[in-house]
Amino acid sequence: MKPSRRHPGQGNRQSAQARPTAYRQLRNPFAPQSVFSEDAVAAMHERALRVNETLGIKVLLPEARALYRQAGALVDEETQMVRIGREIIAEALKSCPRSFNGFGGDPRRAVDFTPGSLIFLAGSSCPNVSDLERGRRPGTLGDYIELIKICQHFDVLHLSGNYTEAQDVPVHLRHYAAMRAQLTLSDKMPFVHSRGREQVEDAFAMIRLARGLDERQFRQAVYAHTVINSNSPRVLDNSMAQGLIDFARNGQVTIVTPFCLAGAMAPITIAGALTLQHAEALAGITLAQLAHPGAPVLYGSFLSNVDMKSGSPAFGTPTPSAGDPRSRAARPPGGPAVARRRRHRGQRGRCPGGLGDPVLAVGERARRRDPVHPRGGLDGRRTDAFLREADRGHRGAADARGTVRGAAGR
Repeated sequence: MKPSRRHPGQGNRQSAQARPTAYRQLRNPFAPQSVFSEDAVAAMHERALRVNETLGIKVLLPEARALYRQAGALVDEETQMVRIGREIIAEALKSCPRSFNGFGGDPRRAVDFTPGSLIFLAGSSCPNVSDLERGRRPGTLGDYIELIKICQHFDVLHLSGNYTEAQDVPVHLRHYAAMRAQLTLSDKMPFVHSRGREQVEDAFAMIRLARGLDERQFRQAVYAHTVINSNSPRVLDNSMAQGLIDFARNGQVTIVTPFCLAGAMAPITIAGALTLQHAEALAGITLAQLAHPGAPVLYGSFLSNVDMKSGSPAFGTPTPSAGDPRSRAARPPGGPAVARRRRHRGQRGRCPGGLGDPVLAVGERARRRDPVHPRGGLDGRRTDAFLREADRGHRGAADARGTVRGAAGR
């Protein structure tokens, strides 16, 4: 094996001792980072509670506003603003499960959502794909199927995702094609879009059929996941609120992920952007628990900034990295601080795995102690780069020697 230019002699070490291949159940051996003090984290949480209490969040779905009202929140039907008291949020957080398991088509693919777990999935929702032979182009069902097959191969990618949009399939039929591809070509826990109650119910019915489950069995365990994005600043739209309610009532996991760009729809300072993100995440998590106490939820994060000259999103810049000096490349935006705030509230979380540089070491990423990490983005990236990054995931996961357990093999 040829030695690496970046790490001389690495090739000889790898050839002398084969790395372990048990990637299906990974644990994080690193201590949590302390980017902000406990007092600073508590202050941000307090400000987020005040945002929800005094300013409120605009909730477009009448059913969601009714749930908030029944819990005691102040609801203005004319403006659609909902002001959520801190005692309502506190009760909702108490009912959130601290750990749960997710299941795919193969029992060996079970995913342990518990503190200290490391769960990886590929970047998703890309409008375009690219490879060396066909170049850059809008995503199709064929591209989506190819990416499912690629991700199925790698044990270090634990969940299925919406890798690209099948834009050659009509929107009202696209969810059928996507679910059929996931359920027939992969045995990992599938992703379901939250694009209205009918499409969600169709997807759940397909999963029950593929897994041989009745409705009661389906609701007793986690068989699907979705991502819920609030519209910053402080708006929860119809489809996202509906998704939170439907997934909660069916016992499936939602990843509540505010999409905040500092300097655009969020304050330019890190503390201000984190406060807004935290307020929106708490509002979404609370809605899920009001719909069904004990519903599985994850606290998601998508925080970056915009270039103050051009206004363009500036992924991978140092500012959202919260000043972490151990960064070897572009840090996932705001990751250490977000993880610290989640731990302050006892929540499990998901964070972006490297929006600036696919070479970012998984070992560095793992120090945040977050369970779920998407593996970068696909838009504008070559398929061979995607494969190299998946292989780096294997190598990075193997760095945590003594903490890897589970079934072997790739």
